[in-house]
Amino acid sequence: MDPLVDSNAENGALGIDLGADGVTLNTPGGPHTGPNDFQNYPVLSATFAGPTLNILGTLNITPSTTFFIDVYANPVADPSGHGQGEYYLGPIIVNTDASGNASFNANLAAGAIPGGVLPAGWAISATATDPAGNTSEFSGGQTVVCKATPSVVANASGTYTSNPFTATATVIGWAATVSSPFRATPS
Repeated sequence: MDPLVDSNAENGALGIDLGADGVTLNTPGGPHTGPNDFQNYPVLSATFAGPTLNILGTLNITPSTTFFIDVYANPVADPSGHGQGEYYLGPIIVNTDASGNASFNANLAAGAIPGGVLPAGWAISATATDPAGNTSEFSGGQTVVCKATPSVVANASGTYTSNPFTATATVIGWAATVSSPFRATPS
């Protein structure tokens, strides 16, 4: 799959299935023996939308190696809990340490998304590819959470007043009051 050209989504199965047996769980270290060396997929811990997508995660795989983490957005999560690859957002380059661990905290533009804005509630997934071109299965999906930005309030239903600026809105299960300071609470 060429992440710059291909879309891998809504195919009725896993986007990438290395063992042709469903999700292959990560195992410590690497390389492993099997299709694509049974590359471990990245573990995504948080994704936040704003002007860009902020994505945090880890990878445990072959020690002292450079990997490309390719990140994708999908309007809905895959029923397997692991992602698909409908919209390619870009790469993150990581270098594993002597124990095979790498962490990342990166910002990617949402330019591939129709309208150029990544909405809250979309699912983010990622793959890891080693220097030999072996690619993992898609990671578990991570749901996008909105950061406090004026566009969140502008696109939400609710009320607002100005001088001083205050706004309230309900966005995807969160009630937010925007003033100084910003706060959001689950509704």
